[in-house]
Parts: sequence; structure tokens; C-alpha cells
Amino acid sequence: MKQEEKDLANFFSRFPKISYSKKEIVLNAYDAYENLYFIEKGVVRSFFIDDNGIEFTVNFLKPYSIFPLSAFLSDRENNSEFEAFVAMDLRKAAKDKVADFIEKNPEIQSFFLKRMSTGLEGYVVRSQFLIRGSAEQKVVSSLLLLGLRFGRKVKNYTHIDLPLTHQDVADLSGITRETATLCINELEDNKLIAKKGKYFKLFNEKKLNEICKTFEDGSHLDFNF
Repeated sequence: MKQEEKDLANFFSRFPKISYSKKEIVLNAYDAYENLYFIEKGVVRSFFIDDNGIEFTVNFLKPYSIFPLSAFLSDRENNSEFEAFVAMDLRKAAKDKVADFIEKNPEIQSFFLKRMSTGLEGYVVRSQFLIRGSAEQKVVSSLLLLGLRFGRKVKNYTHIDLPLTHQDVADLSGITRETATLCINELEDNKLIAKKGKYFKLFNEKKLNEICKTFEDGSHLDFNF
């Protein structure tokens, strides 16, 4: 744990703890919010729903994350839905108290700046796959991203420590569940990934990265997850 995360945990420990069940909504898009939420245990999914009622996962937030952070820092309304992806515990504190804490702690300001910059870089790269990538590239890039954030190295593979259904992968990849299933089955047939229950294993990440690098129009993206 980084020192800044310890400082955030100490700050939020003074405020009420709230427990949520899996799939329970924490904050709705466009609702007025007076508090910021700190994830003490569990994972939060942020997503939006398009005009056709289709959900699209924006991000999975880990412990020691705060939300809705981007709306708070930009002083704009929140436009994302936030739900408990698994059973979880949160702390919530009034926005003005959090703002005062950040203002008095320059190292926390720097911590948030780095986190936002890293998130923006990842979003730009991910958008390349969502806009230009094939269905396979969308699925592979989503799994590699999850492996990067929730992965645990075990012998010759990366175990993603997050329970995922095919629908979850589809929502993150911006495709239908049926298409996601076809891609996942093909990747399993090629021994590049495996799935036991709701947990994915990533084998041969070098090959998985190669799949992501060349788009159907022949253009190349020089990036490794």
C-alpha cells in the first residue's frame, strides 16, 4: 500500500461505513451528490446506459479508490452509474471535508494527478480498440486490462482475481454477450486463455498483446498492456 493510500484510509476511517450487496446501486448518474465514496473493501463498477438500454462498463474501481472523482475534481455533475460489483464496504464523507483534506495535503493532490493521468492514458488506448478494433481485439484488450489491474501471477499464467461472466466481458468490450462468448471460446480453443468458474486465466500474454497491435485496416498500435 502506498503512503497516500494509507493517508486516505486514515482520513476516511473517521466517517460512516456503509455495506452494499452485489449489484446494489451506490450512485445513479445525474443524481445530485453531497458525498464522496472511498472503497474500503470490494470492487465498484462504473457504467452508463445508452439510448437503447444497453449497458457499457467504463471502469472497475479497486479498494482505496474514490468516486465520483472526475466529477468532483472538475466540479461537474456525475454522468456515470456506480454499483457494487461484489459485496463491499464503503466510507462516505462530505465533499467539502474531502476538498479541505486535499487542499491541505499536496502529496494527495499529486497522487490524484498521477492517477487521473494514468487513467486518461488508459482510456485513450482503450478507445482505439473500441472504435477501430475487431471483436476479438476488444475482448483481448479488455482481458489484458483486467489482468493488469486485478491479475495475480501464478506459475505460467495470470489469474484475474475478479469474478466475471461473459456478459461482464461483453459490457466492458462494447459488444453483445453472444459475440463475446464466440471470441472467448476461440481464445480458449487456441490455449491463450482459460476459464474456471467465473475466473479467467491468461496464458501467453505476448501473443495476446500481438493480437491487439494490428488493426484490420493494417494500422499498428505500439502498446503493451
